[in-house]
Amino acid sequence: MYILILLLVKFTSAQRETVVVPGVGTLRGAIADDIVSFKSIRYAYKPLRFRPVEAHHLYPEDVDADNETACYQAWSSLVPVSEEDCLVLSIYKRKGNSNGLRPVLVNIHGELGIFGFFTFETDQSPGNLGLLDQFWALKWIKEFIIHFNGNPDLITIYGQSAGAASVGYLMDSKLTRGNDTYKLFHRAIASSGDNLAGWTINLSAKDQSQQFVAACNCSDGTVDEQLICLQKINSSSIFDIANNISFYGVPSIQADTISPEFVMVPMHPQEVDPATRSRVPLLLGTNKDDGSVIFSRYFNRFIKPKGQSTSMSIMCCGPRLRF
Repeated sequence: MYILILLLVKFTSAQRETVVVPGVGTLRGAIADDIVSFKSIRYAYKPLRFRPVEAHHLYPEDVDADNETACYQAWSSLVPVSEEDCLVLSIYKRKGNSNGLRPVLVNIHGELGIFGFFTFETDQSPGNLGLLDQFWALKWIKEFIIHFNGNPDLITIYGQSAGAASVGYLMDSKLTRGNDTYKLFHRAIASSGDNLAGWTINLSAKDQSQQFVAACNCSDGTVDEQLICLQKINSSSIFDIANNISFYGVPSIQADTISPEFVMVPMHPQEVDPATRSRVPLLLGTNKDDGSVIFSRYFNRFIKPKGQSTSMSIMCCGPRLRF
């Protein structure tokens, strides 16, 4: 689960800035053009594969927060390196300590595919780990962002496409929506997506997870024994096997046998009582041409007239494509 945090300021550089975070450690960020970047701060200890997070991460030594981490996904030139251990967040702030605390913008990205949404529907593997990771990240931000001159009482969450669906789930969840005196976030922005869209929920997650376990030859034994078997398979094979069985890596409805501290989606989003949703300002919108990359995969095969060359930028622009 990768999180980007922006402190909403006018940014402007030296070399390094050190922030001591009680309960976390000493972090050194790089300064460029008056922006201090603290990249890939670990907000939680990585649990065993398909198990939920249990504790926030503590750095025993001073750390140069320079490394960039992306959650494991298909290779692309945009993300040439990715890894399964991605419980990190990156913070960008103005150099030095300005007067007053600054509003905080949290840009949400998710733990992807099988790694974020496999489930046994048990406490050992409750599913929706991608959403649970976001919950742990928001708790970290709420507690520690003040040490970066961020205002813990003025946090805005933002997501685009699948990230926008995460915003919707976070607003609906009992774990994250808070109350009048304590909120993990205070505003929300969802762009080109929400958790009410049909593509943002997997109604067959348990069956697909069992198919995946069988394809990994790990079906024998108890849940714990099957999880141990799954640990022995490398990330690349896990990813390929999940693709081969068409595992759909989005949130799912969790069984009522799972302990409440692991439940992010107890019911279908369409069944959530609007009165129980987070009572925070919500800004909704769409991005022009969003979805055109997916659309282009099918255009040449099924839509483009034979013998004609058509500009995708023309075909895919405008308000008609609302994903």
